[in-house]
Amino acid sequence: CIEVTEHSLSSELIGDVQQLKSQGFLIAVDDFGTGYSNLKSVTQLSPDLLKIDGSFVYELEGDTVRSNLIPEIVRIAIAVNAQTVAEGIEKMEQVELLRAEGVRYGQGYALGRPMDVAAFVVFMTSFQ
Repeated sequence: CIEVTEHSLSSELIGDVQQLKSQGFLIAVDDFGTGYSNLKSVTQLSPDLLKIDGSFVYELEGDTVRSNLIPEIVRIAIAVNAQTVAEGIEKMEQVELLRAEGVRYGQGYALGRPMDVAAFVVFMTSFQ
């Protein structure tokens, strides 16, 4: 999976990323919602994942303007046939709120702390 930041989207980058996608790479747009890209750029890029910036998640429980944009980001992801990944999840309450908004994937301390490879293998095998 190759990540590009929303801030870096340009016509040249979109062409390069489309080539990588055609070669089988998954494409993720990181920090989505914080940059200046328009829907046309995102549609042209056709990403597999839109990563919702942690600043939206941080404000989720406060019912702020930023947190109220999460359903809109989910709708954009659906429109471009992408999945959403929420970054910066620090509380299980945020997991439930994000799940209710249709966010399927997440990253953050509430879901798992950084760990070395051996601990990661043990962690992953516990789900089998």
